[in-house]
Amino acid sequence: PSGRVLALEPHPEIFARLQSNIARWQGLPLAPIEARATGLSSAAGRGLLYDPEGFTANRGSATLQPGHEQRPSRAIELNTLDEIVPVGETIGVLKLDVEGHEAAVLQGARRVLAERRVRDIVFEDWDLAGGAVLPILAQAGFAIFALHAAWSGPRLIPV
Repeated sequence: PSGRVLALEPHPEIFARLQSNIARWQGLPLAPIEARATGLSSAAGRGLLYDPEGFTANRGSATLQPGHEQRPSRAIELNTLDEIVPVGETIGVLKLDVEGHEAAVLQGARRVLAERRVRDIVFEDWDLAGGAVLPILAQAGFAIFALHAAWSGPRLIPV
């Protein structure tokens, strides 16, 4: 309850659900939650958010990644973490769920990462070996672990 949550959601339908959930949680002993209808990337401006096939079944699958031009799209506002996070403020946990756009988001957080103002980052990366995310995090000094399901429960494995 003493913390603060900043939730960024660029998809208008999902943002409406987020606002509804936040309203339902009023009065619970939770940290204050601020919701913003924006996406994160390497630069501020406008971008296209694509709803892939099957979006109605997986509402978390919209993406900013190019190559999805055949899918329905909508213009959205984009910001960077460097612009959003006030100077001197730290982040305990940064959860990225940006469907393949992680490297761009981290490029837009160069100052925040260089100043070591993020303690932990949780993200999906389906291309650990050849992706751009791990080099960015390694250069910023993060220890990187993969989360694996095991018989005895989840395990962290150094990458």
